[in-house]
Amino acid sequence: MTPSEGITPQEAASMLPDAPTATIEALPRHVEAEAAPLEKVSSAGENAPVSALDRIRNMDVLRGFALLGILLMNILTWGLPEAASNNPKAAGGYHGINLVFWAVQMIFWDGKMRAIFSMMFGAGAYLLITRGEKRGGAAAAGIADIYYRRNMWMMLFGMIHGYLIWFGDILFPYGFIALILYPMRKLSPKALLWIAGIQIALLAVAMTGQGFGSKSNRAEAMKIYAEKQAGKKLTEEQEDKLKGWQKNEKSWTPPQEDLDKFYKDYKTNYFTQMKQRGGEVFRFHSFPIYFPFLWDMMAFMLIGIAFVKMGVLQGDRSYKFYA
Repeated sequence: MTPSEGITPQEAASMLPDAPTATIEALPRHVEAEAAPLEKVSSAGENAPVSALDRIRNMDVLRGFALLGILLMNILTWGLPEAASNNPKAAGGYHGINLVFWAVQMIFWDGKMRAIFSMMFGAGAYLLITRGEKRGGAAAAGIADIYYRRNMWMMLFGMIHGYLIWFGDILFPYGFIALILYPMRKLSPKALLWIAGIQIALLAVAMTGQGFGSKSNRAEAMKIYAEKQAGKKLTEEQEDKLKGWQKNEKSWTPPQEDLDKFYKDYKTNYFTQMKQRGGEVFRFHSFPIYFPFLWDMMAFMLIGIAFVKMGVLQGDRSYKFYA
């Protein structure tokens, strides 16, 4: 029968079976997420927008929480020199409420939010790849090309963001590390967690060793400085060690003339800012890519992939597991 035969559209709609809707609503979240791409291909084509069923709400919430935390981390260096993020004596004030907020930020946000966001990035990269592969056909065949082009574009946008807007760009290193993740997507959760654990352990050992090395270098530099003050002629090696430590100390606690230059450069004009920012971005986009940030971010991306494979991020495990 049709509406022209005496049945209104509303009555016709009420005659449709509602079992599929009930079935979909009863599906676990991770089943919804895997079923959604198939629905998109059959109804709207391969380029359909992400549907509500395709979202994993737990991951959306965690990602948003991490982004807000990263905002709190980065506010400090939007208006102050980079040294102020690790040393409140460098700039911004280190008494009273200023010190309290700096301490809260370091304890509760610094590093923690980047870890959560890195996990979400790794999990998202895995879902992008696997959903493309499950569609079959041209979508599955071209997913590697899409994935690599997507992350190379991310690296380009990161460079634009870093050099033209703000030195603390994270898009470039994330895009760079993502290029390494693709061949690791088929590893088991256990293997991924082992690799991540080894990376974190080695990083912890290296950073601890770096800390003790800095302590030893400081003691040696103070001894050399005392000899210089006493009028003793220093060897070339001693001069180099003293200059190296003074350079390190200057980056940790910039002298007032450097702070004045920093503020002047950022208040003069945009092109002066770019010149000031360029050296910082080049440094951030080169050495830290390999150590320590690559191991830091990559380890948590691997954990994110492992957790989404285990159903942890989808909320599919037992209450006892999360407790």
